[in-house]
Amino acid sequence: MIDAGARELREETQHVAANEAGGIGHRAANYVFYANGNAAATALLDPALIEDPGIYPPDAVREKLYVTSPYPADVQRFVTRLWTRIKGAQ
Repeated sequence: MIDAGARELREETQHVAANEAGGIGHRAANYVFYANGNAAATALLDPALIEDPGIYPPDAVREKLYVTSPYPADVQRFVTRLWTRIKGAQ
């Protein structure tokens, strides 16, 4: 995402391109020892980070993973109100 207040679009574009190429994100991932979503940066990560199955699960585990879809807006409103009512009763 490009900052709306960027003085120079060219400089901001270069910054984004460098990050996407793995030039910045790998340092943050190594520092916090957390997975990096940038495939281009994987080769730059600390090998201990890449080999940690708690951070980068093996393929057998990845095959079992799934992503849930968010609720539609009206359902989310209902869930939020219900949860607020439940928590407020305590």
